[in-house]
Formats: sequence, structure tokens, C-alpha cells
Amino acid sequence: MGYGVGMIVVTDLPRLLARLPERWRWTAHNLVAHPLSEILYQVGLRRWSDLVHDITIPEHTPGSGRV
Repeated sequence: MGYGVGMIVVTDLPRLLARLPERWRWTAHNLVAHPLSEILYQVGLRRWSDLVHDITIPEHTPGSGRV
């Protein structure tokens, strides 16, 4: 059984986000994933909350956040 389109998007999202111009790479994570993952967490959907949060983190070098 192969992967569905949704699974491909989910697994490739960090790589796709990393291809955006640097100033936009974290936008989906900060503006969409943080609020949505908080709502999911508050209604008891912890695993979904973690998934939404984690799949929107663009590929990056660990420790290369804001200075």
C-alpha cells in the first residue's frame, strides 16, 4: 500500500518550508501551528497538537534560531 497525497505533504512539509525565502520559513509554524496546536491540546488532542506543531518546523540547523 502506497502513501496517500496527504502523507507525502506531511512528510515533505519541513523540506518544502525550508525552500521558502528565509524570512518566511517559520511563518506557517508561528502563525498557524502554534495557535492550532494549542487549541488541539486544550481539547484533549495532544498527539494531533504535537503533530501539527512538529510538521511545520522547517528543516534547519539545530541551535540556529534567533540571536
